[in-house]
Amino acid sequence: MRFWDTLLVSAAALLLVACGSTRVLTEVELQEKALIDLNATMHALNEELDAVRSQQLLLPKGSPRYLSVGREVALLNEKSSNFALEWEGKQMDLEEARRKEVEAATAVTNAPPVSPTDTKKNSTTEPVQTVGDLNLYPFTLTTDADQGTKTVTGEVENTSANALTDVSVAFNVLDADGQNVGTVSDQIATLEPGVRWAFKALVLDNAADKAEFLEFKIAGNPVKPPTPATGTTTTPPAPGGTP
Repeated sequence: MRFWDTLLVSAAALLLVACGSTRVLTEVELQEKALIDLNATMHALNEELDAVRSQQLLLPKGSPRYLSVGREVALLNEKSSNFALEWEGKQMDLEEARRKEVEAATAVTNAPPVSPTDTKKNSTTEPVQTVGDLNLYPFTLTTDADQGTKTVTGEVENTSANALTDVSVAFNVLDADGQNVGTVSDQIATLEPGVRWAFKALVLDNAADKAEFLEFKIAGNPVKPPTPATGTTTTPPAPGGTP
């Protein structure tokens, strides 16, 4: 139950921060909050389902009470399945909100795409991982003081001459002891040639201390690095932290 416990704590932290702040949430933040709230509801339902199942195990099989509790279990299972479908829908809403946020930011800057050659010429930052036509630049795991949430942020560049569709980047999230506590990712519908995409992958586990690159996907197909990820792709410590 560790995963669901973490989601519940994250939801509580987000609600506390929201109550103490008058800042209007963006559409992406609203969708992230809705997803966390639903996770908390699913967690509570699973707790109830576990309790009812435990109660049924103590009853004589075939007894009226056993059958009554069995019907309750069936109803809770159906509700859990419905929540799972709703979760998938909210996840899609979140991805759509992120896509629109990126499009809006691009429209505001109103700048033409930069060619791959110019991008490298004008940047002093070297990629920490190159896989095929995709470059991953230095990334970090940060905490949003207003929202109380953590995200892995950075940039991915399309170095090819063609637009790439359904591009995603995924990371393993590690705790302070280097233990894997989950996987996070972000996705963009279309990554134009020569463009750097500023990704933001939501982290729901409060134990997360650093992140390590896992893989890219293009059009749903994994594009993994040729060798295991090295220390150069691990998030640097937060400012003021121990190196």
